[in-house]
Amino acid sequence: MREQGNRGGQLRGRVSRLEQTVREAEEAEEAGEKRGQGEMSTTQPQTPITKHQTPNPK
Repeated sequence: MREQGNRGGQLRGRVSRLEQTVREAEEAEEAGEKRGQGEMSTTQPQTPITKHQTPNPK
């Protein structure tokens, strides 16, 4: 029982970290879209996202 509770806590922490990452990625994307509206979008708005996705896939 104790182990399960601990694992639940770890998962909760990971989920909140993921939610924060998603929020950051969305904000970066929005900023990229606003920046790229006046010109042809040669800049890649996806770069900040790939940077966050690298941490261990587990």
